[in-house]
Amino acid sequence: LHLHPDRLRASFSGRARSVSIFFLLLGVMFSLLWLSEDVPAIVSGLVPQAVMTVNLPTNPVHVLDLGFYLPAMLITALLLWRRRLAGYLLAGPLLVFSVLMGTAILAIFLVMSSHGMPTNAGVEVFFVLIILISLVLSVLFLRQVKEETDERVEEGEA
Repeated sequence: LHLHPDRLRASFSGRARSVSIFFLLLGVMFSLLWLSEDVPAIVSGLVPQAVMTVNLPTNPVHVLDLGFYLPAMLITALLLWRRRLAGYLLAGPLLVFSVLMGTAILAIFLVMSSHGMPTNAGVEVFFVLIILISLVLSVLFLRQVKEETDERVEEGEA
C-alpha cells in the first residue's frame, strides 16, 4: 500500500517480460493439459479415468485450476506484458503461490511413493523446475520491492 506505482513499475520492468512469459507458458500448458482430458470426456459423454479413480463427481484440481489459478496467471501475464500496474501487484503473490503449490504437489508425490503408489519422475522434475523458477523470480521481485520501500524510508516518505 505504500509503494509508488511508477517506482514499482520502473524497478520491476526489467523482469516483467520474463515473469509474463513464465506465467503465459504455465497457464497455456496446464490449460491445454486439463482441457485435453475434459473436452473429449464432454464430447463423448464418458467420465474421465482421473475422475473415476478418485471417485468424485468431478476433478477438483481441474475445477480450481481452470476456474481460478490459470486465468489469474494468464491475466497477470497479459497485464505484465502491457506494463499495467495490476500486473505488477499480482505477480508477487502468484509467484509465491506457485512455489507453495508446487511444493505441496511434490509432498503429495512423496506420500504416494511412501505408500507404494506409482509416481512419475519426469512430472516430479517438471514441478521442481516450476518451483525453482518461481522461487528465483519471487526473490528477485520481492528484493526489488524491498529496495524501493527502503528508498522511500530514507527519503522520509514512510
